[in-house]
Amino acid sequence: MRSGVEDDTAKSPLLSEDDSNGDNDPLLATYDGDSPDASDSGIAQTSSGEQSRGRGFWLAWVGFFVLGTVNNLPYVIVSSAADAIVKRYCVENLIGAITWANVAFGFLAKGLNAGLLLGTPYPARVWGMVTVMCVGLLVIAFSQSFALALVGIVVAGAACSFGEGVILGYLKCFDELLVNGWSSGTGMAGVGGAALYLAYVAAGLSIKSIFLCTIPWMAAYLAAFHILCHPNRVQTREERTTTHPVDVQINSAPADGPRFERFWRCLRHCRFLTGNLCLVYIFEYAISAGLAAKVLGHHTGCRFKSENLCETNSGCVWHNTTSASKCNGGDGGTCSATEFDILHAYAIFSFCYQSGVLVSRSSLQVFPIARVEILTLLQLGNLVLWLIQAKYKVIESVRLLFALMFFVGLLGGASYVNVFHQLLKGKQIPDGDREFTIQLAALFGPTLGITLASILIIVLDQTFLKDA
Repeated sequence: MRSGVEDDTAKSPLLSEDDSNGDNDPLLATYDGDSPDASDSGIAQTSSGEQSRGRGFWLAWVGFFVLGTVNNLPYVIVSSAADAIVKRYCVENLIGAITWANVAFGFLAKGLNAGLLLGTPYPARVWGMVTVMCVGLLVIAFSQSFALALVGIVVAGAACSFGEGVILGYLKCFDELLVNGWSSGTGMAGVGGAALYLAYVAAGLSIKSIFLCTIPWMAAYLAAFHILCHPNRVQTREERTTTHPVDVQINSAPADGPRFERFWRCLRHCRFLTGNLCLVYIFEYAISAGLAAKVLGHHTGCRFKSENLCETNSGCVWHNTTSASKCNGGDGGTCSATEFDILHAYAIFSFCYQSGVLVSRSSLQVFPIARVEILTLLQLGNLVLWLIQAKYKVIESVRLLFALMFFVGLLGGASYVNVFHQLLKGKQIPDGDREFTIQLAALFGPTLGITLASILIIVLDQTFLKDA
């Protein structure tokens, strides 16, 4: 039963809204450690008996931020280095295989965690993820063929997906708002990973050296998990809903009952939220990974002087009549973008997208969103807009497109963090089913969404956008 803080739960957004069976969670096995004092647990007691988040909470927030950043860092570096990898082996026409390999076994990895390993202690799963990730990075670094490099990318990508499932499940032991630390970290991985890769390249590092330099980041992952995110040092969900400290718990065990029955029961818990997340991922990845390469016109014949003036009168910036007319008459009319904008548009689109994701995944504590279906509808509107742009080139300003891509990232990141926040705090989900429900959401949301987005891109390239 809940203790005397239950009356305060309805008043304070800082307290858990979970159901009353948190103290007997069948998914958790007790950790053999000392119970923390209130001062160490991140709980600050006020004169009225209310609890507020203290130092332990914010240390854990930083810890989950580091976990999110490092977990996705190899994935982003592989994506950033895709062009260099295929050129290393003289297979430039196989760059799409890099993207496929990076996500190919995400389903298997998350399914393995959700279906077979929920009874395995979290530390064992984290060390297993780190070990597999290091093996994948070493294979990429020392591979002598493109096929072997793909094997390494598959292994590293699977480890990334596995790590996401493990940490999202681990978060159920903590304050539900700590999902904001994790999601913000995954957003930072997109921006920071791309910047780190560019820094490595600027320093003159080879592909081999770049991936070898990525391995030491795994030490930060382990330190964050064992030190900053150790439940013995921060407040847990159970501690926030009892008057006396309880044993801190870090292991999980599957609830009783037939697996198939439990699967459908947990799927019913999350089907609406997971469906929305999956759709948002389909829409945003179709835009950022596929349509972004087609929204610019053919720039044949367009040249720029240093003062950003056109030298020719054909195909200025966009290959259509309106834009070309800006350069007619030989007066050197001003183009609507710089040469750098055009030449590096795809990379800038990626940066804008990742920046939007970072901002929105960090916004939960400032601007939580309950109606996630609104985000889905807005992202659908984005998809329609970008489809029209890819086909007909109606927007001439490339910088406006950069801003629109930032908005795509904002919606995607907001959907991710708010969906998992609701799954972590939802009263309709029994604590015995919570972790498995979260694992299903991670499997059928991001992983399935990215897979379906890849199929959608291929279909569009062969149909509606074939001549774009």
